[in-house]
Amino acid sequence: MRVIAVMLVLAIASFGSVASAEKVKTNQEAKLFNHPGEQGAVLLHLKEGETMTLVGEEGRWLKVRVHGRTGFIPRSKVDMPDTAEIARNTRRRPFVDGRGTKRGFDTSAGPDDRVGADALGETSTKDADDKKPAKGDDDDDDDTAKKPAKKAVVAKKSAPKGDDDDDDDDTAKKPAKKPAVVAKKRPAPKGDDDDDDDDTAKKPAAKPAAKKVATKSTAKKSGDDDDDDDDDSGKKSSKAAAKKTSGDDDDDTTAKADKRPSGHVEAKSKVFEERSAKSSVAFVAKPGEKLYIDSTKGDWTTVENDDGDTGWILSSDLLVDSTETAGPAHSTMIDLNARAGVSFIQQTMKTAGSTLTGTDQVPDAYNINASAATIAIGADLLYPMSKKLYLGGEATYAGSKTVGGGIVYNKIDTGFTIHDVNIRALAAYDLQRPSGMMLIGHLGLRYRAYLVNGYGSVATNPAKIPQETLEAPTIGAALAMPHLGANYGLQFGLDMILFGSSISQTKGYEDGATPSMKDVEANARFVYRLSPSFDFLATYDLDLGFYNFGAPPADSMRGHTGMDVTRNDLVHQVTVGVIKGF
Repeated sequence: MRVIAVMLVLAIASFGSVASAEKVKTNQEAKLFNHPGEQGAVLLHLKEGETMTLVGEEGRWLKVRVHGRTGFIPRSKVDMPDTAEIARNTRRRPFVDGRGTKRGFDTSAGPDDRVGADALGETSTKDADDKKPAKGDDDDDDDTAKKPAKKAVVAKKSAPKGDDDDDDDDTAKKPAKKPAVVAKKRPAPKGDDDDDDDDTAKKPAAKPAAKKVATKSTAKKSGDDDDDDDDDSGKKSSKAAAKKTSGDDDDDTTAKADKRPSGHVEAKSKVFEERSAKSSVAFVAKPGEKLYIDSTKGDWTTVENDDGDTGWILSSDLLVDSTETAGPAHSTMIDLNARAGVSFIQQTMKTAGSTLTGTDQVPDAYNINASAATIAIGADLLYPMSKKLYLGGEATYAGSKTVGGGIVYNKIDTGFTIHDVNIRALAAYDLQRPSGMMLIGHLGLRYRAYLVNGYGSVATNPAKIPQETLEAPTIGAALAMPHLGANYGLQFGLDMILFGSSISQTKGYEDGATPSMKDVEANARFVYRLSPSFDFLATYDLDLGFYNFGAPPADSMRGHTGMDVTRNDLVHQVTVGVIKGF
């Protein structure tokens, strides 16, 4: 009867269902590779939210089964359950689902219900029932009958005293063939260990119950359930190995990260496999996630996260953290500068409809070439409104005075001085590049005073050059790269007067009744870092102004004879100095 019961248990096991494997979902678009690593062949393209069966893990890669395919996917692309431990799909289970935790009527004879790798003999064989398996044992009673000796030996090790479990007498009383036929042709319902009423009558219920109690007691006492122990040991061993391996990987990654600049994104951003927004998404960077910067090409930068995923991201989306390669992160910036240099001034006057002829056509037409010593000072402030946007202001002053070469007329040299003041409101956008690149836009006001020495005296100013003041709104932009190199930076700017100019000249010496002007100024700045708080500064400014005075007033003593007076001013200014940063 015991043999029949064992055989029925094995029959039920063959129909048992395997416990449902752990399910996980993708948290973004991903690829399923045939082996760990992005260099593997792509088996499937998965969408965000797809459900997969978790099979195992290898480092930062998870082995999953989805759509009938088994492959590998990075852990970062998968939403894991709350527990970090991955269930083993190939664990050796002592019983089929719904059978409890006891090993059976015989405490030593473990069941043969194996799944996954265990079914193929790939797992450890250190269990008591695996040490000496019966040759050819396929869960048949025939085999049990053929190999009673080995079963008896195992039974003696763990069965209660006096119980010989599956001895020859029991086998003889109940031939193996008949129960085998019953088990195969009419499987017992789950949980029913007896299909024959006669058998039940012959075998009182009290005895099996006592047997079960004894078996349970023996199992607890002897610490049986070898399969579970082996599984637990395997898990502990796997965890230890995984922890060791993971630790090594983390150390390598940390060491590598220490040598590379890093950054992050302010909002959820896609990282692509190629330098194109049309290419596949390598991974999605989350706000604040640390990204290690490898290289930059054009508008794209290669980055890698802590999981080892790599790809291309738009440089404009990347906020730089590192202060070694990428340059210091911007904060409130205050700079004061002082410069000295020289200005070269060219002035050309023309009058349409002039009646003057010959070599002397002053004031209708003439050219002035003068040089002037220049000093300049400036201050600017940028205050961070966000990680990319800065607001601030700038004020500059440049004073130029002619030295031994002003306006020469009738052999008289008339000197002049130019005072140039610019006040601007600034808005800067930090592109978060390693060069510290910023786009700067500005709106401002220019005031220029053109002062002539002895302007009211014909003896000192025979050309009757008037004094002049200019007020006009300005608009412009600049591109700054303060960390273009390890110790130097560049800035290029453009400033314009397009409308709203106001010009006034000395009363009685006006060139025209309706003066206006347009102006374009281009500038370049080179900065070299002398110390943490002082920089060397060199600047070049090219200023081209176009004046239209209209028809000369009837009461002007200037002496124009034409109907439309125009003037072009061209100024080259070169200065050098220092910047003090705060």
